[in-house]
Amino acid sequence: MKNIVLPPSTDHPVLSPTTRPVLPPPTDSPPKTSTDSPSKTSTPLPVAELRTLSLSTLGSLPSSPPRARYQPRFPSIAEVLDEYTEPVEDVPEVPYEGLTEHHRLHSQTHALTTLMQRPHPFHAPPLFPPTFHPRLILHIDCGTGILTRHLARLFPHARILATEDSPAPMLYAARTPPNVTYLQGTFHALLAAGRLPAEGTVDYIFSQLLILRMTGWSAYVQGASRLLRAGGWMEVQETTATVWRRDAKGACLDAEVTAGWKWLEAVKGAAGRAGLDFDCGDEVMGRMVYAGLEGVQTVGYYEMPFGTWGEEHTWEMGRHMVRWEKEVHQQMMERFLEGAGVRLGPLAMRQLMWETRMYLGAEKGKYRALNVVTGWKRERRGWC
Repeated sequence: MKNIVLPPSTDHPVLSPTTRPVLPPPTDSPPKTSTDSPSKTSTPLPVAELRTLSLSTLGSLPSSPPRARYQPRFPSIAEVLDEYTEPVEDVPEVPYEGLTEHHRLHSQTHALTTLMQRPHPFHAPPLFPPTFHPRLILHIDCGTGILTRHLARLFPHARILATEDSPAPMLYAARTPPNVTYLQGTFHALLAAGRLPAEGTVDYIFSQLLILRMTGWSAYVQGASRLLRAGGWMEVQETTATVWRRDAKGACLDAEVTAGWKWLEAVKGAAGRAGLDFDCGDEVMGRMVYAGLEGVQTVGYYEMPFGTWGEEHTWEMGRHMVRWEKEVHQQMMERFLEGAGVRLGPLAMRQLMWETRMYLGAEKGKYRALNVVTGWKRERRGWC
């Protein structure tokens, strides 16, 4: 191998990547012995080390190679699902009255991840190539924090902030990675109190199924978009209260199944007076565009079936919908009607409860849609 002749100039402190030792073609014969004198021979340096040498300090090798930037590892779907099946009963801090809701949230996350058939439930485009290195991630209304902990393991070098109105995620402190910080309170309250990150500092904002929790959707989307840095991404995974049904051939019918459901009309009216929006999944794209985000599009569309009538990967979601939707809507109906001051007699309330159980049961072809919408923030220049 010939020695590399280095130029005397020091204009460029790092050796050009094109300057490489020329390797001889492989042969079966033993290498020739150099005829040069010992004083003129030298051991060629490995290419990896040559790239790190400064022309002015060629006499000494670096103590360690340059530190590589962290690249997220995407686990297999089996690893993800095992992570989401955390036994709630093993967490002594969870009170008995909270076990049912924690079970529901964990079941929901497990079912959605299975339904999506992805290595993780996050869809924002920069999360896939290894060039995305977020420093600050914000998870809105994290529930028990199971997806927050997944983000923290996916990006261990990033700081993860998660908001939650209840103390639920703090109960899992023993399972929480060190790069996670929980902020108790609603998004609007935390933003007004100045407890959220400064505007223009967040790399990625994520939320999933806030239909029964988030009030003031327009204010939420606009406030969250201001927190994004230039080039930062926002992802919203949301549904609506509308239920659809397929025909025998599998084609989607134009008419919605929920048309004429008296109990749902009563709940939507009461929820609207409380600041909720049961059509948020269909309207979030327009709100993100209005907030000034770029490249807003639906990057994922999933059908959450009522029952196990679909393909095998949808069965877990179908069982979850049949098990929990009726219970959630009945509790929601009682709470919203009472909060809105709507007084119904025992017979009328019993009729609404019966309709809830009947209409939200297992039925072939019936499903609710989940939209995944993403958008990114462009850097503003000049007067634009």
